[in-house]
Amino acid sequence: MTEHKRLYLLILVMSGVGLVVGGITMLVLYRAAMSQERDRLMESAQSQARLIEAIARFDAVQSVDYPQGAVAATISQVADAHNHYKAVGKTGEFTLARREGEQIVFLLGHRNDDLETLEPIPWNGELAEPMRLALSGASGTLVGLDYRGETVLAAHEPVAELDLGIVAKIDLSEVRAPFVRAGLLAFISTVAVVFLASLIFLRISSPMIMRIQEQHARLEAILETAVEGIITIDSRGTVETFNPAAERLFGHAAEDVIGQNVNLLMPAPFKDEHDDYLANYLQTGNKKVIGFGREVIGRRKDGSEFPMDLAISEFRVEGRHFFNGIVRDITERKREEQNRRLAAMGKVLTVIAHESRNSLQRIQAGVGTLRLDLEEDPELLDEMDRIEKASDNLSKLYEELREYAAPINLILETCDLRDIWRLAWANLGHLRRDRQTALRDETNGVDLRCRVDEFRIEQVFRNLLENSVAACRDPAEIDIVCHDMQLRGVPAVRIHLRDNGPGLTDEQRKKIFEPFFTTKTKGTGLGMAIARRIIEAHRGNIEVGNMSDGGAEFVISLPRDE
Repeated sequence: MTEHKRLYLLILVMSGVGLVVGGITMLVLYRAAMSQERDRLMESAQSQARLIEAIARFDAVQSVDYPQGAVAATISQVADAHNHYKAVGKTGEFTLARREGEQIVFLLGHRNDDLETLEPIPWNGELAEPMRLALSGASGTLVGLDYRGETVLAAHEPVAELDLGIVAKIDLSEVRAPFVRAGLLAFISTVAVVFLASLIFLRISSPMIMRIQEQHARLEAILETAVEGIITIDSRGTVETFNPAAERLFGHAAEDVIGQNVNLLMPAPFKDEHDDYLANYLQTGNKKVIGFGREVIGRRKDGSEFPMDLAISEFRVEGRHFFNGIVRDITERKREEQNRRLAAMGKVLTVIAHESRNSLQRIQAGVGTLRLDLEEDPELLDEMDRIEKASDNLSKLYEELREYAAPINLILETCDLRDIWRLAWANLGHLRRDRQTALRDETNGVDLRCRVDEFRIEQVFRNLLENSVAACRDPAEIDIVCHDMQLRGVPAVRIHLRDNGPGLTDEQRKKIFEPFFTTKTKGTGLGMAIARRIIEAHRGNIEVGNMSDGGAEFVISLPRDE
């Protein structure tokens, strides 16, 4: 909703509030007026009834000689007084009546009708309800129909001395009329005042709203076009904003992340520690990341992890804590740094290999010569074997170091990954000799054709399969399971290589891709580091973990078309 729409809604609400308040006020005043009118009519009816009764008692003694009797004398005097009575308002009047059989007969001329033309009212009819109550001996007030069928506010009172009933009444429409006029006037006044106030308010607030909208538009533009991912969370770690760069970086749509805990974007163990760290900071103020830039690990929607620079700032809005994080993928920078280190290492290794190659060749030549001269001395021959083996191992170490340090230049072609890992398995036949081993693959109908460097990917599978065979006791069982996936927005294949070995310790899982770290009793510790470089050169990912029922699991994700 735009600011102008909010403003119009506010004006509409203000108008509604004004009308409701005015309506409630008019209702309260109307009820007060009705109460006062009831009291006034009741007082009038009772005073008139008592007065008539007093006259009747007097006439009963003094007017016995009146031609029609004392009652007629009383009614005559009442009628004469009534003819000189000026009623209240336009419709207010007194009525006097008696019951004759099943009819109500009125005895006074009415303000709106002549007695001669007024027909009696049936006792059981709907009209003259106030008079019916008075003639029934009831005293009180009500809103009902009079002898004309008009709705009136009436006070009814019995005249006991003459067995008559008297009613003081006024049309309900006359009682309501002032309030209807006042209500209309209040409505018109409220609308006019709100309209004028709204015009003034709009004139004053429009420039401010325009400035706010411009600032909001600039902020939105900054967030939308920023190269870095910008993520805002509240004090509970709930994501409030997630800009397009962050969407591209983590592979999540904003609507899927906003409202979720930010640890969704973190791998273990940081995911489990984040809420405790945030709570500890809010309680103690002890900063570890806030206000400082540092390198951390992020986790994409597809489960892959990547290094990133993270800078966090803190701010408050209306007393609430918020944290703004700016993240940048530094995978390329780390790769370039690694390539520079490897290039430097390669130069050193080249010099070392060049200088040592001749020495190693002389050692091997000398060992060969000595072996001919020492055929009859088994102890010296064993020593020569150890020297020769050490020389071979040193040559192999130089070769692996050179391969690790050398740039990886890929020759890409469309290959079937299943053919590649089966070739790697066949090339490990010498290691599987005299062993019980099995390789099972479940492709699940997945198309395994990818553009890869066949030699390099076979090198990766050979290394993984060799490690699994070495780690497992007989029978060594290795399963390969494949799935389709999206890797950073492009079609890819995910390959799970699982064995039935003892699995990996936490330390092994953390260090397995580090150079010179090995789980074997013999080895340079460069195989897995080289494998990772090869997969990353293909713009893929390689991860390691353990199966829930034991055994290690390596997961390789490769884009279909590099």
